[in-house]
Amino acid sequence: MISEKDRPILGYLINIDLVLHDESRGEGFDLIFTFSQNGYFKGTEIKKEMIMKHKGILDRTVSTQIEWKDACDPTKKK
Repeated sequence: MISEKDRPILGYLINIDLVLHDESRGEGFDLIFTFSQNGYFKGTEIKKEMIMKHKGILDRTVSTQIEWKDACDPTKKK
């Protein structure tokens, strides 16, 4: 879900890539979000892996840990 707090951060989003897993990794895909340099978090890429046991049935997800800059984490109250 995207909230109003997310809007300024998403303004730095420049690309989303979809990478399908090959047979050795099984079902699933990766979403790679590329951002321009910004004042919210360190780095410019966030990867979200969608891992499926069976086609179309999500088993779990694995995400890049976001290194928020001081007082910029939108999930924390100021």
